[in-house]
Amino acid sequence: MKPCRCRTFITLLLLATNLPSVLPLALPATPHSTQPPKLFVFDLDNTLWTPELYQLPPDPPPNAVKLFDDVSDILTAIMDRFPESKIAIASRTKSGDLARQLLPTFVPLKGNKVEKTIFDFVEIRTGDKTVHFKNLANQSAIDLSEMVFFDDALSGRYGNCVPVSKMGVTVGYCPKGMNMDIFENLMTRWFMGERGCVIHPPHEEGILRGSMLRYFKDKNYGFVDIPKVGEIFFHSSVFIGLDRSFRAGAAVDVEIGKDSKSGKPCCTSVKLADEQPPTPEVKIKMPCFSMNMPFAALVANGVKIVESRNNTMFEKYEGKNVLLHVGKRTYPDGGEHVWILKERLLDVENARSLKVGRKGHVVAICEIGKTVLVEDEKQRCTEGMERAVVARGKVMGKYLTQIKRVEYLNKPQWAAGRYGVYEQEINLDSIPVGWDIVQELFASYDTDGNGTIDLDEFKSMAAKLNIAPQKKNPDVEKGKESNNINIEGF
Repeated sequence: MKPCRCRTFITLLLLATNLPSVLPLALPATPHSTQPPKLFVFDLDNTLWTPELYQLPPDPPPNAVKLFDDVSDILTAIMDRFPESKIAIASRTKSGDLARQLLPTFVPLKGNKVEKTIFDFVEIRTGDKTVHFKNLANQSAIDLSEMVFFDDALSGRYGNCVPVSKMGVTVGYCPKGMNMDIFENLMTRWFMGERGCVIHPPHEEGILRGSMLRYFKDKNYGFVDIPKVGEIFFHSSVFIGLDRSFRAGAAVDVEIGKDSKSGKPCCTSVKLADEQPPTPEVKIKMPCFSMNMPFAALVANGVKIVESRNNTMFEKYEGKNVLLHVGKRTYPDGGEHVWILKERLLDVENARSLKVGRKGHVVAICEIGKTVLVEDEKQRCTEGMERAVVARGKVMGKYLTQIKRVEYLNKPQWAAGRYGVYEQEINLDSIPVGWDIVQELFASYDTDGNGTIDLDEFKSMAAKLNIAPQKKNPDVEKGKESNNINIEGF
């Protein structure tokens, strides 16, 4: 099938004159305020940069202090996404002069110019950080409950997170410095209504409920699956309890820490949860494609209803159901999607935030529509098309595909993303009600594609579905033999 060439592409997809009819696809507002924080406050040492200034020699070289990898992107994101919000520094250090000297050199680029006024308020002094925040509240006239703060020191004599949170500030704990996951996690929790508390990194949330994924008995280690985290390693030595059957699918309660050698997340304790054994999982294979944030969320939320590519990867999937995977990266579009969402009068953060799952998860199922080739850039630059794609016509691909409908999965699933459309295994009970996947289920077991399930395929299906043959009852079989009488003998 050749791609359709049509000057009236917008009409073909019913997206032109009646675009307002798709605007109600925007998500409903959360029960709490969707306003962003009015003041973003950051610690310096081991939060924005490393090492801590007291660790430096008297005359440090120019490159002695470095920003953590995601810091520039985070600061730029705040300026782009929340232009009305302010940014401040709250640092307790005896090296105040050096900190003030370094601060202007660590700022993101705004266009082609260095943005010198990124920090609206700077509190660099020794002493308790509650004093820093009292000063910030007075200087900014912003209530403490409308501030967020990122710091690497949790509690204790030199802790900052806990005492500042008790003032009403929402605090993001970043023990290894700032990164995008910590920032996005706090913002998600903020828009869910959490206030005046310490929000830990995604991998440090105390006891978490998960399920046993697999266990290698000969090597004494295995993996558990934690929702919104993924696969986490554990050694048998951290398992609590006498039952060491390590049954796949069993519910477990785990605590997560970091491996002392590799620094990677691992389970520090694993305990079977007091639950009934789960029913066997039925898995099917479905086509899947991966997108980076924020566009993956825009598709999953029904806001982005046309996907553009420079190839025909979706063409053969017209009318079929395809899974949506969220990539690990954030696509840099210079903030253009924000302006387009504002043009559509949508709540920006609500529209581009995942409601289920996180980066690295398969989160939604989509019904793919027609793919159309639109070579004329002017046609791609129409207001209706840019709003449907949530991208400017000059940068979108030539092949435009309609996303006819989309819905979040009942349960997100951790998976590795790939290029193009690829085959992904998914739990059948993750598919929401109302999606016709019988054909996908049949096709996943019809491995030779001949339209029938032969004996070998049936055996494979039975094994995957955990269907075991019934054991013969000797008494019943004996009775059957005794009834096998030769009537010709009478």
